[in-house]
Amino acid sequence: MKCLVVDDSAITRRILVNSLRMIGFKEIIEAGDGKAALNLCDSSVDVVLTDWNMPGMAGVELVRSLRAKRKTWSRRRTRGSTATS
Repeated sequence: MKCLVVDDSAITRRILVNSLRMIGFKEIIEAGDGKAALNLCDSSVDVVLTDWNMPGMAGVELVRSLRAKRKTWSRRRTRGSTATS
């Protein structure tokens, strides 16, 4: 499975990527913001893990854009996550 990890925090992305590798994901791509993620995400991505609160394009906007974009793709899953300090 191919996974896209989206978060404006490089540390959070690293933690998620390492955790995903530990559970068996081999293909993982990263984006630091929603706009970059939208450009990277194509029909080969199976799972998207995104921060909800990011500058530029927030996670909710990314999810809406991906849902609109994926209408031509087969079924895909999108997962949102957020944390506060």
